Amino acid sequence: MRLVYFADISRRWTLRSGKAFMSEDKIKLYSSWLKGTIAAIKKFSFYPPGHPTQTAASCGPFELLQNILSQDQKVAVTVKEDKFIVNGQTLPEDFTQNIFYQLFKAAAIKSVEIRAGVSSEEFRTFLNYYARKMMDRHYEQTLEDYLTECGISTVAANKVQYVEVSEKQEVISKTEKVRIDLKAQLAEGLRENPQLLRDILFGGEVTQAVLKDKFQIDLPLDKVVSVVEQEVSKMSDQDILNLISSKIKKELEKVVGEKAQKKEELEELFRTAQSQELKALFPRLEEVLKRYGLFNEKVLKKVMTERWQKSEKLVEEINAYLRSNKPNLGQATALADKVLQQKNQDISAYVIEKLAKEIESSPAPRDSNAGNLLEAILVRSLSQNREFEFNLIKDICREKLRELKLKESAYLELGRLSAKVLLALIRKKEYAPAKEMLLSVRSRCHKEVVFSEAVQKASLQVLEEIGHKDNVKQIVQDWLTRQNPSLSKEAEGVLRVLATRTVAEELLSHWSHGSPETEQTVAALLESMSEATLSLLDELIGLRTGESDRDNSQVSLPETDRMKVALKILSGIEEFQAITLIGKFKNDSDPSLRLEAVKALTQHPLKSEIKGALYPFLKDQDLRIRKEVVQTLATSADLRAIQTLINHFSESETDRKTVCQALTHLEGEYVSDFFLCLLTGKSRKGFNFAVRPEDEIRTIALNHLSRHPQPAIISQLENYLHEQHKNLFSFLKKDPLEGRIAALIANSKQFSHLSSQG
Repeated sequence: MRLVYFADISRRWTLRSGKAFMSEDKIKLYSSWLKGTIAAIKKFSFYPPGHPTQTAASCGPFELLQNILSQDQKVAVTVKEDKFIVNGQTLPEDFTQNIFYQLFKAAAIKSVEIRAGVSSEEFRTFLNYYARKMMDRHYEQTLEDYLTECGISTVAANKVQYVEVSEKQEVISKTEKVRIDLKAQLAEGLRENPQLLRDILFGGEVTQAVLKDKFQIDLPLDKVVSVVEQEVSKMSDQDILNLISSKIKKELEKVVGEKAQKKEELEELFRTAQSQELKALFPRLEEVLKRYGLFNEKVLKKVMTERWQKSEKLVEEINAYLRSNKPNLGQATALADKVLQQKNQDISAYVIEKLAKEIESSPAPRDSNAGNLLEAILVRSLSQNREFEFNLIKDICREKLRELKLKESAYLELGRLSAKVLLALIRKKEYAPAKEMLLSVRSRCHKEVVFSEAVQKASLQVLEEIGHKDNVKQIVQDWLTRQNPSLSKEAEGVLRVLATRTVAEELLSHWSHGSPETEQTVAALLESMSEATLSLLDELIGLRTGESDRDNSQVSLPETDRMKVALKILSGIEEFQAITLIGKFKNDSDPSLRLEAVKALTQHPLKSEIKGALYPFLKDQDLRIRKEVVQTLATSADLRAIQTLINHFSESETDRKTVCQALTHLEGEYVSDFFLCLLTGKSRKGFNFAVRPEDEIRTIALNHLSRHPQPAIISQLENYLHEQHKNLFSFLKKDPLEGRIAALIANSKQFSHLSSQG
């Protein structure tokens, strides 16, 4: 055995017996972390370092990172055969459409290792490097220098790894020289060492002798050229531009002072490569690099010419499809596959943006043909994890949906497309952009805003599709999961915008399964989406009252508990319909529900409207319910409520004391006259009670008048006592309260006398 070194740590797993394969759980964990990290980098690119959004975006991937580090002590990342390898395990998903991958592919970074002990701040600083590279093509600082400058020791780039290998194993060294005997191994070596591919493409003419002496590749020249062509054909234009920039930069380091022209031309070419597309740059590139023996015409020009011819042919096919009078969905799918097979972001961007413009400005059927093709590209990009194409379509939909003056046909096409984008965002739990798009859709459903019937119908269809039960169930679960506050808040935002009947049903199903805090939170959210909640509760109450015949066998809560929940929620919805629904319980057979209904009305925020719903409950057979109603009406009584209570006093002998006690909390001439009538039988307001109230009731009346001794009332009491004394048989019918009435009159006169003297 011997010790050797090599830079690509992705090969180490093949050398360790018994550790080549890891569990599916770890693969899923690695994939989730990488997805989250790439998504965070994209968000980082929109905000400056230290912005709260960066902190929120990095929370998820950092938690997953800590999970991995707790098990493996480090996260080692590299790329092999267009696949990411994490801790020696190849991830099956396609992660090629992002800056993280592009820097690996361009040989700017060969490996990254994150060690246990890394802080969240260090992790965000690390991600900001990629965000800057993504936004600034002129940013040239290497990752190693960046990490050193930031003082980060828990993250390492391009670390040389020492491992134990046998004599028989082939090793690719950091010097870029390889010993390969098979064509397949050559292809693998080129993928693992982009520098080698770069020097073959931009190192001048390649002969059999050059292959053997310079690159130590002992294979026939035609075989090598074939392999190189295959590898170049798999690269995007941007990948090749990155290789060109790398080669020019390396050549500039070699240029001495007397070669001023070469230096000037290479520097100009390097600057142009940072801002110009490869196709536009290629003639000048060929001219300059040929002049200095840095261009392999046999391989690069041949491959690129074939590629651009294919792309031009593809554009012609797309134009022919758009002109077709009969839309062919099968043809749209085939064209979408051809676009994605190019693996060229420039071509993808051109086609997607072209189709978006066709949807917006072209007449039928060209606009619908463009919509079908764009939808096919979206569907295919989702199945192939093509993040670049998906994000571009998402951004186009998001921007166009904001345009309120978008023509009807364009909105119908983009609405259909947006529904699929939204479904993908929901499944990815990217709730913030989903909420933004849903707001634009929801804005076309408002009654105050006038849109065509077709636009409103299409908007409602989008909301209905996104509000499917399975989607809503996921969103509600993420909302109720408090371990990730940021995700929970974003999920709540989507639920509030959706506000569909399905959302209300799902929220209600969680009522009895959570804590009191959860119930309160669910109630608040249901109250905020009043239209959907009232629709649901109307049906549930209709099942109770017999007004609805819908099968309720699927409802999980017992009926009585379900009705109590409904009443609790209705008590907080500031809509008159909520009061109407509560009022439907006035004839319910369960007295406990009738009492809950009264309590719900007393708690309702529309205080002036609840009285009409309370009046019927004064006829209830249950004393507790009538007492609750009387006390509620008396707390915020107007003249009608006072009259209703006085009428109830006359009609219900059992509730007289309750009514009197409730009215004692009120003031005013009307109430005072009522109590005066109870005490003396005389009324200025026309009260007339057929039977003299019992003394307990009259005592309550006297106590109230004693607290509010108005001159007119005192005068009436004096007249009452005078008439009592004039009566021939007064000694036989003496009022037991006469002494207290006389004392009230005397005290009132004494107080008036003292007041006049003062």
